[in-house]
Amino acid sequence: MLYIIYPNDPSTQFMRTIIHEVDDLIHRGHIKVIKCDANDESYANTINEIEAIPIHSKVIFIGHSTSEKLYGGMSNTYNRKSLIDLSKMSLFKSKELFLISCFSSRLLKSSRPHRESSKCIGFGLLPSELGEVTAHKQLNSMGLDYKEIALFRQVLSNIMAKSVNYLAINDVDLNQVFSFMKILFNKKISELILSGGNKKVAEILFYVVNEAVLD
Repeated sequence: MLYIIYPNDPSTQFMRTIIHEVDDLIHRGHIKVIKCDANDESYANTINEIEAIPIHSKVIFIGHSTSEKLYGGMSNTYNRKSLIDLSKMSLFKSKELFLISCFSSRLLKSSRPHRESSKCIGFGLLPSELGEVTAHKQLNSMGLDYKEIALFRQVLSNIMAKSVNYLAINDVDLNQVFSFMKILFNKKISELILSGGNKKVAEILFYVVNEAVLD
């Protein structure tokens, strides 16, 4: 079985494309979605569900992260909190982990002593809001606007959805998923450039795929 950890967070709703892509597999019991709502009880229940994931499972996290933690759900009345910190990354020992979250590549590096030899995919910045772009020196120089960020989010969520679906249907390891995902990124970059599409979005995609890591 494949496990998807997807905290309830308004800022990552655009990633629901992933859930829609594998909806049939979820209903057939091949994928389990673990949610984390914006309250203390749900945080605790989510940890219990993660602890129950069998070894050698494949786990996908969709949300927010830093070099030290994975975050849980949030709302207008409940601030985003740490769901899994470095010490708890041992929960993913002997599991394959696909982190669809900002700076997850740094978390994978810092968590190696805790999760030992588990195979993982992570990313650098996945800019979903204009503020994240303006705070990033390299991307800020591109002069992106809201429409371009929206287009990037759409393309990103579609690529992630196809990658997760590929993993779920073919039951392959993360080495193969990583290669498949990079092909999708590079194909879309070429399409945007050759068709006279938005070259700024192509440049962000190029940045993202080159920051992606297989750890």
